[in-house]
Amino acid sequence: MTDIRPDDVAVLSRLMDEHGWTSLRVSIGTTTVVLGEAPAPETAAPPSPARASSSAVRQDTAGAAQDGAGSDPARPHEASTSAGVTVTAPNLGTFYRAPAPGEASYVELGQRVEAEDEVCLIEVMKLYTPVRAGAAGVVVEVLVEDGALVEYGQPLVVIDPDG
Repeated sequence: MTDIRPDDVAVLSRLMDEHGWTSLRVSIGTTTVVLGEAPAPETAAPPSPARASSSAVRQDTAGAAQDGAGSDPARPHEASTSAGVTVTAPNLGTFYRAPAPGEASYVELGQRVEAEDEVCLIEVMKLYTPVRAGAAGVVVEVLVEDGALVEYGQPLVVIDPDG
């Protein structure tokens, strides 16, 4: 029998959000995952990184938090830094710079993007999540290699909003 993989947890978490479920318990093989309301200590599972936040927050340069992308999973957490806005992974999965093998990358260094432009894809169990820039500006850094596994919240792309 097969155990639950981290990719499976991300999909279960997304299903919870899509269907409005408040808790879910899944057991496969020797692994049990409990998502949602805090379970009793003997059945506690580590929190799912993909479930950690269903709404994105954007930090402005003054440090004040503003409501960002709502609950759209394609709009990851965006944090402003002195180097620019860092676009982070909305869930764990495989990072892809292009929509398909052999096609041009979504973005290149020095390219100007708008807030709604896709900068990459994250794939988990054949479910593809487009990741949007979240801020207009110039791409100054791509922090992940194409095909690399990324985790929830991992920095992917840096955008200079003044560029």
